[in-house]
Amino acid sequence: MVLLTTVNAAVQRVPARDLLRDATLRTRVGETLDLDVLLSFLVRNGFTRTGTVMEAGEFATRGGIIDIFPPGAESPLRLDFFGDTLETIRVFDPLTQRTIGKQERIDLVPVSEVLLTEESITRFRSGYRALFGAVTDDDPLYAAVSEGRKHIGME
Repeated sequence: MVLLTTVNAAVQRVPARDLLRDATLRTRVGETLDLDVLLSFLVRNGFTRTGTVMEAGEFATRGGIIDIFPPGAESPLRLDFFGDTLETIRVFDPLTQRTIGKQERIDLVPVSEVLLTEESITRFRSGYRALFGAVTDDDPLYAAVSEGRKHIGME
């Protein structure tokens, strides 16, 4: 086997496998899943809450229905809950909002390589202050990461 790559690609830092394994959520129809746990997972792993899901990395909630557009998926998914039980997983067209298929299981992974855990936020804040000095109120990057939100270009 021959592998051709660039030096930059070979030395690029990527998250450890354990970190990504712990940031994966797998569930299937009929299983019990607390909605608060699911929503917390989505926010913690870089999904953005919107009114209507149109692009990868977005999610929307309406009562017991949660729309998610997982990264790498061709179409978004609609999770229909009855209480804490996942009743159906439907694939839908984001433009028409009509169901175009069904699935029995879902594997959710983080939207980006930057996971905003309490530890990473604390490390960012101390490193940022050490590098740039005192933080002012008008620093959107520092404010967003401190609140656990993604900021454009933060990678």
